[in-house]
Amino acid sequence: MADLVFAARDVSIVRNDPDDQYTLNANVVLERGQLVKVDGTTNRWVKAVDTDVATTQCYITIEDAPVIGATVTGIRKGLIDLGKTALASLNYAAPVYASTTAGKLADAGTVKIGQVAGTTAENPNGKILQVDLP
Repeated sequence: MADLVFAARDVSIVRNDPDDQYTLNANVVLERGQLVKVDGTTNRWVKAVDTDVATTQCYITIEDAPVIGATVTGIRKGLIDLGKTALASLNYAAPVYASTTAGKLADAGTVKIGQVAGTTAENPNGKILQVDLP
């Protein structure tokens, strides 16, 4: 399994349903495109790993939290552009997984969080991530 490599500055939301997003303060420094969950003690975002997806609701961040306490929105379903290179080596419809590394996404694993999708009218520049968290 290899973690996907991308720069947070290249991550942007293409489309999502506001009913599938959640906004909280961060308990750690976060970047766009990271897998997060709600910490049960602080009610703030913390980085999540693959085993968290089965036991708690997880989200993909669509904003940066450059400092602890910053407000960040995460989505559970939608389309995210991770930049031109993150998904380049994966086939269309290939699954994307939660990583065993906190906050990361991977090209292989056991817990699927989405799949590679084609371009859309909103994002004609290349492959995008179709997020579909349970």
